Formats: sequence, C-alpha cells, structure tokens
Amino acid sequence: MKRLLPFLLATTNLTAIAQNAALDFDGLDDLVSVPNGSGLIAGASGFSIACWVYPRNAAPAFPDFDGFTGFRNESDCDFYMVQISPANTVEGRVRLSDFTSYTVNSDGLVLNTWNHFALTYDGAELTMYQNGAEVANIATSAAGISNGTVPFEAGNVQFGFTQFLLNGRLDEIGLWSRALNADEVFCLANGPIQANSPQLEVMFQCNEGVPFGDNSSLLNLSNGAGTENGDFLGFTLTGNGSNFVEGTPFGTTVEGSACPGGTFSYNGEEYSVGSYQLTLPGTALCDSLITLIVSETPINTAVSQNGTTLTCLNGSASWQWLDCNNAFSPIPGATFQTFTPAENGSYAVQVTQGDCTDISACYNVTSIGVAEIAAAHPLPLSPSITDGPIRATLPFHAGAVEMRIVDLRGRIASRVKLTAGLNELDMRGLEPGAYMAVVVMDGSVLSGRFVKY
Repeated sequence: MKRLLPFLLATTNLTAIAQNAALDFDGLDDLVSVPNGSGLIAGASGFSIACWVYPRNAAPAFPDFDGFTGFRNESDCDFYMVQISPANTVEGRVRLSDFTSYTVNSDGLVLNTWNHFALTYDGAELTMYQNGAEVANIATSAAGISNGTVPFEAGNVQFGFTQFLLNGRLDEIGLWSRALNADEVFCLANGPIQANSPQLEVMFQCNEGVPFGDNSSLLNLSNGAGTENGDFLGFTLTGNGSNFVEGTPFGTTVEGSACPGGTFSYNGEEYSVGSYQLTLPGTALCDSLITLIVSETPINTAVSQNGTTLTCLNGSASWQWLDCNNAFSPIPGATFQTFTPAENGSYAVQVTQGDCTDISACYNVTSIGVAEIAAAHPLPLSPSITDGPIRATLPFHAGAVEMRIVDLRGRIASRVKLTAGLNELDMRGLEPGAYMAVVVMDGSVLSGRFVKY
C-alpha cells in the first residue's frame, strides 16, 4: 500500500477527505445478500471479485470458517474467497458450468488489520492477489458460469446448509463480469473502486452509514454500480459492532509540517495546515490516493513578565524584540531572551527556531519612570551641566544604537544615534531642565543624568 502506480500522471486533484466507513460483521448472523446475483456474470468469459477485509477469527475450524464474498452452490456456480484453517489461509475457488472446480490459496492473511484480496477468472486461469500482488494461480477450463440464480453475498460463503459467517470487517466490495488485469488489481489495493470501471456489476463502498452511529433505518447496502442493492440480514446497525465502523485507510499517507502561517510544498503545490486527499489519476478502474497531513511546526512564543522585564520562555531559539506601537518595528540591540525596555509601551518578541518564525502576543509595560532608569548601568556623560553639546562614551558595542533623551516625567524628548567610543551630541534643541540619557544595548539598560540650562 505504500507504492505509487508507475503510470500515474504527475498532476493532482485536491478533494476534501470524506468519511470512509466499513461494515462490521459479528460472525453470528450478519451478511449482505444480492438475490440471483450470479446472473450479473452468467455467460461472461471472465469475472472478478475483490474486497478489503479485516479478519478477527484466530482459530477457524469447520464449521467456523469465515466467508469474505462470492457465490457458492457446490454444483455449477462457485466463485468465492473464504478464510479456512490455519488462520492465515484464504481459499479462493471457482466451480464452472461443466462442474469442474479449481482452488487457489494464500497463506499471507494477517489478523486484526486490513488486507486486500482479489480473485480473477479469465477462462484460462484462476488467480488470487493479496495487497495488489499475485499470490496464487492455476489453469482452468473455459466453461464459465451460466447459472444466474445463486445469491452474491458479502460476509458469508454458503456451504450446503452451513454458513461460513465472517467475524471481521469488509470494505470496497466489488464484482466484475470480466477478468481484471494485474495493474487494475494493484490499483484497487491503493484506492477505492471507481464507478466508471468497465463491466463493474457490484460496488459496495460501505459509506452510507455513520461509523458507530444509529444506522438502524437503513435496509440495504447501496450498489454504486447501479444494479441491485444488497439486503442487510442480521445486522444490529447501531453501536460498535454489527454496524458501520471506520473504514480502510486507502493509499499512501504523507506527513509534512508548515511554519506558523506558512505552507508545505508537495508535488509542486502549496498546502496550509490541515488534511487533504490527493488524487493521482490512473486507469479507468481507480485512482491512487495520497492522504496529506500538514501540521504546524510548534514554536513556543510564551513570555513571562516580571515588572518591567520581559522574558521569552523559549530558550532554544533566537529572539528579536518588537515595538507593537510602532508597527512591530525591531528594537535595535534587543536580541536577547530577556528584554527590559527603556520606556513605557507595548512589546512583543519575534522567535526564530530553525526555518520558522513566529511572533508572541504584545505585553504592556507601564511602570517605567526616571527612578527605574536611574537604577540602570551607568552611561558616562560630560559635562553633566550644559547649554550645548554633551559627550557620551559607549563602552562596548558593534554598530550603532539609539540613545533616548527622557525628561523627569518619563517622556522622550529626543532620539540620537551612538556608536562605540566617544560621541559628541548637540543638546541645544532641548528645553532647559533635567534629563536622563538612556541606551538599551544587548539586553541591558545604560543611563546617565545631565542638566540643560
């Protein structure tokens, strides 16, 4: 189930994933019957049956064999698949109008999981397939089947007065009045049956019921091929058993991840977070399905706030603090996990982890005043009283940083750029009064006091 068909087209069609259901058989009295179903293939030079089966009988022994699907009258109209002993064995048989019978077996049945089986007759050979691969073959006569009165059943194979009732699940049950080829069978093992498949006579996709819900109002199983529906016999059709349940996981599952707000690239197209069913067109019989599951790459952007100090709780990333009140512009030098702003405002952190980036919520800082600024690391200024320039010495830094001139009420009076070393700054535009010069650099706050007269 993990291969893709080599002859598929490169394009994909995106569809919403529908609920894929299956039918659960209790092994006691559950079966689906199409009366006179053999009439659908009577006179044909070839025919085929196929289904997905989830078997549960760990110790089959006569008369407790488990029938999958087909016809059987033990005379001139047998064409069926059944689990026999030992538990990993599936028997496939055809009995023709000349009363000759031919049997093939597979010893690869796996309990409590989904298996795909198909049986084909082309007038010369009887062939069994499991999970898309041929497992058994025998030469036959070309007599075919002419009896059109034997019921086609699912979940049971009749042996005289004994019923071989299935304890397990069935899905995607099909009957064709022709022999499928190997490529078509392989396609069936990778996706659902398509209604436009040539000479398809029965198509039970088992999707009309709600899995594990109350489906007791349903009287039959819809035949998507347009011929007679299958009658429900013995089913409770409510609850966890003897009812519709979760269906076959078709095809291949591909998992991908997208950055927050981003997309995942697959087969030349972009997909946001969610689940998708991609259809790769194949033969007229069926398409190959890929279930694409795109999840969001988790990035921890949580921030703790302690007074005027903000700390990103993601310690394995890189950080850039942003000014929410200034269109989320980056704050120069604020690239550490912890950030103490120099002024009241609203701040967020941009967290980069691997190839992904996300932004935290904004956090309000409202308690910064001159007293808090004065308690920061010293910023050497001279002279401390001036009517013109002052000199500010930046002790360490690579590149330019911003210095803010803050009055005694905490309002920003001016902004200037500083570089490492000695900076001479003209303060003649300020109103007379006392000021603090504040620099936020490498996660630290530096400040110095001066008076303009």
